[in-house]
Amino acid sequence: EDCSVTAYIVALFVYAVYDVNYKLYDGKRPINIHVPIDLKRFIETETVSNFFSYIMISIKFSKNKMHTFYDVLRKVKQEFERNLNKEKLIDQITKDAGMTHNFFIRIVPLFIKKWGVRLGSLNRKRTTTATISNLGGIELHESYSKYVDEFAAILSPDWAERIKCGICSYKDRLNITFGTKIKDISIEKKNRRKLVKKLFVKSDLFQFV
Repeated sequence: EDCSVTAYIVALFVYAVYDVNYKLYDGKRPINIHVPIDLKRFIETETVSNFFSYIMISIKFSKNKMHTFYDVLRKVKQEFERNLNKEKLIDQITKDAGMTHNFFIRIVPLFIKKWGVRLGSLNRKRTTTATISNLGGIELHESYSKYVDEFAAILSPDWAERIKCGICSYKDRLNITFGTKIKDISIEKKNRRKLVKKLFVKSDLFQFV
């Protein structure tokens, strides 16, 4: 299957959750993966500040059907294609920006707005299985690069989102790091085995935090 690194890692993670958890405990809710998106790739801007949004990759499984990894990968690719387009991202930004101009929202005291944002974030986190963020390739000026062997993107998990995955690459090395608050790391081990088997990569590609 032709797909991006991010889509492949998301598919690996979703399949690992399905294989480790759903088939054993008859999971009923969809697996929702929160994926931050760098909007500078889609929208022209001169800002040097962070300019990002996110998409939610939601995969549902049929209760009485066994799914293979490639079934999951096809579903994930479809979700990326459906969500990751300029028009939909602009529409999402427009709706968010429109709220800031709403008269009733503007007259609400700031401390209430902050609580509203926190509650909204908490509600999203409660329905999120994990966050997977790919920083992409990291480049350094030649005068510094000789002193750096690798980078790692470490996302701190919290009580609501108990598994987070950070991905980044530097030179010829790809680092995939899991931060977790769950003692059982079967899902992470499943991802490691699958990557080693499919891509013939070294097993020390993974770092567990």
